[in-house]
Amino acid sequence: MDTKVLLGHRRSVSTFVLVFAFIGLFVLCSACTSETRAASESQSEQGADTLLVGDPLAHATQDGTILHFVPSPQQVTVGGVVAVQLRLENVQNLYGIEVHLAFDKDIVQIKDDVPSQDGDQVTVGDIPYPDFPIQNMVDNYGGRLDYAVVQLAPRPAANGSGVVATIHFLGVREGTSPIHFTSAKLASPDGFPIAATFHDGTIVVGETTGPTATPQPPTPTQAPGDTPAPPAPTATPAIVSTPTPAACPTLYVVRSGDTAFAIARRFGISLDILAEVNALSASFEIKISQLLIIPGVPGPTGKVHTVQAGETLYSLAGHYGTSVETLAAINGIPHPWHVGLGESLLICPP
Repeated sequence: MDTKVLLGHRRSVSTFVLVFAFIGLFVLCSACTSETRAASESQSEQGADTLLVGDPLAHATQDGTILHFVPSPQQVTVGGVVAVQLRLENVQNLYGIEVHLAFDKDIVQIKDDVPSQDGDQVTVGDIPYPDFPIQNMVDNYGGRLDYAVVQLAPRPAANGSGVVATIHFLGVREGTSPIHFTSAKLASPDGFPIAATFHDGTIVVGETTGPTATPQPPTPTQAPGDTPAPPAPTATPAIVSTPTPAACPTLYVVRSGDTAFAIARRFGISLDILAEVNALSASFEIKISQLLIIPGVPGPTGKVHTVQAGETLYSLAGHYGTSVETLAAINGIPHPWHVGLGESLLICPP
């Protein structure tokens, strides 16, 4: 066989072997015992940095490798969006990374950076180079982010510092949300773990800034016999309408193993009606964490709110203590979730 053909064949085989080796590595890493994860979470709650200890013979382990958030703490207003970088510092011989994060879904949510793909994703970074994205999934209903990528041969291993991913957080309600590492693993090209410390981050959500009143010129002194001037208009405060009671639909969050047929049968409704109300495709496809409206099933009592000047779906969600996705689903508002002045919105309890 020709030498070049043989070498090319071996390189192709080597690439596939490496890809499946890394997939196997991350699957095995994800199957850690509950005791190990509990110990890790307990250590983080005590304010200590968690150390990922690699094999003593690993070629890539070194002191000083840090995985953290920049900037942290980060501040945002209700309805505002801020970018936070997940950065890796001082790493050597890196070829793959797997990160699992938790955040307070009632305080912040993660904005979808790839609307063209199903589900919600964050922006991939440059270390390690994302030749093979294994996982990039945001669960805003559960408050989780799962992210994993590996490089492929013949690309050399990554060294130094860089951005693993960029996360855009949306302020939902006033408060403070930690960005907590529930698990994080780094690997070298030969599959050995890389020792590293990782630091949790913080997002602080502050009060929404209301509309600012336009300064008015001073009222001139009234001369005898002049007609009094009308009072100057004042700024409209945010959330001024008086909500009226209304009936809310029953909502259901899709879980692993659910099908549209099974959900329709569970609630005793027609599959076609369920699909029509929720704009499902002809194949009745649904995805995990998707919010479905269950027609014909009585729900809790809600309120009707009339949109005022300066209000957004984000600020209303924060004000009423619900999520943007829930407001959008109940009121049939498509992404990117714009609402108009004077529009009536059904507000249902979270």
